Amino acid sequence: MSETVTRLRAAEAGTDRRGNAEPGEPTRLDIDGCAVAPRGQGENRTEGRQAVTSGWTVYAPTGADVLATDQVEVRGVVYEVDGEPADWRSPFSGRRPGLVFDVVRVEG
Repeated sequence: MSETVTRLRAAEAGTDRRGNAEPGEPTRLDIDGCAVAPRGQGENRTEGRQAVTSGWTVYAPTGADVLATDQVEVRGVVYEVDGEPADWRSPFSGRRPGLVFDVVRVEG
């Protein structure tokens, strides 16, 4: 596995005059040693809107710091993490070969 993906985690810059959290620059973390596989793409047609969904399945090393609320940059494009990342574990040996998660981007 030889790709590097970049995790982007939202950071709070402070609060506004009403006490609401203001977003800051996201923290970036490069995750080396990943594999990236294409996911199925689809179209969502609702009245007055046609959306195209695209994404990847990312296989990352054990211990990669990725949360369901993060964004991930794959091959120069930013995607949302889709669901909770899964930590693979062998039921026989306890071996942990890595983390797998899906990323998605919706346009339109």
